[in-house]
Amino acid sequence: MADNREEVILETKEIGLNLNIDTLTISKMVSAMLADATEKIVTITDLKRLVVAGGDTSGTVSRKLGIKGNYVLKEIETGLPSGLAWGRHMYIVLKSGSFGKADFLVRAVAHLKELSQR
Repeated sequence: MADNREEVILETKEIGLNLNIDTLTISKMVSAMLADATEKIVTITDLKRLVVAGGDTSGTVSRKLGIKGNYVLKEIETGLPSGLAWGRHMYIVLKSGSFGKADFLVRAVAHLKELSQR
């Protein structure tokens, strides 16, 4: 997880600018690192359930894992469904940063655990 506190984001962008890397590229680099780490963990552990938060990060992680789309299983909350991934056999929840109530991630994890027990 990347720290999303405003001061940390600003510090990360400042570090990038000091290295002559624009803020968009820094953001993409963070998403790419999270995707690389996720791919390694999923592969090593044969993980079958995954929740990813952040729109850009969700897209980057999905591409890294070879996920081409998903079959919607259940809308956990408005605009936030669980799915069966196409391209990699796993249950997924992809959450855009602007969607979901404060407890959504906890509920998404509980939902994926329930799916796995069926």
